[in-house]
Amino acid sequence: MNAIAISRAVLQLRLRWQRNSAVARLAWALAVLLLLLTAGVMPWVESRLDEAQSRLRETRQAVARASMTAPQVLERPDDRRLAEWHERLGHLHRTTDYIGRIYAVAARQELVIDQADYESTTDSATGLVTYRLRFQSEASYAALRQFCDEVLRRFPFISLDEFALDRESVESDTLHAKLGFTLHLMARPR
Repeated sequence: MNAIAISRAVLQLRLRWQRNSAVARLAWALAVLLLLLTAGVMPWVESRLDEAQSRLRETRQAVARASMTAPQVLERPDDRRLAEWHERLGHLHRTTDYIGRIYAVAARQELVIDQADYESTTDSATGLVTYRLRFQSEASYAALRQFCDEVLRRFPFISLDEFALDRESVESDTLHAKLGFTLHLMARPR
């Protein structure tokens, strides 16, 4: 094409452009803009789509490889670790000694225990005994907290299962407490 043909084509486009209404010109301008955007954005979108599909294929292959391998079986703790755990438990034949020592800690913190409930359960398969001790007392929060801390520190085989507090009035420093401990004991020595 020579220069005259190009200028003739441009002139014809300008005339047609000016004959159209403003709405038609806007529609043509949007169509051309959309065409330019599509031409520029589509390669980028396609490359991103290809990357995502590639990652998806890799993930599917990894999942397929993982599902073909045999599941790992959890190992049982060795005898040494089990023996160490049993050594940390209390012994059933010393239960009265443990309870007496708990009462001694309570006396040091000036907790008065008038009555306590005891309950024992035994698992015959493992030889484990749980001995539950439940009681009520009245004391300050600090004394109750120190009592519980000391019992748990001295006896690693005792768990604190219940710690409920109630106060008669806001001004009162004395709390009514319901406490529950469980002693985890071995019925027979290992």
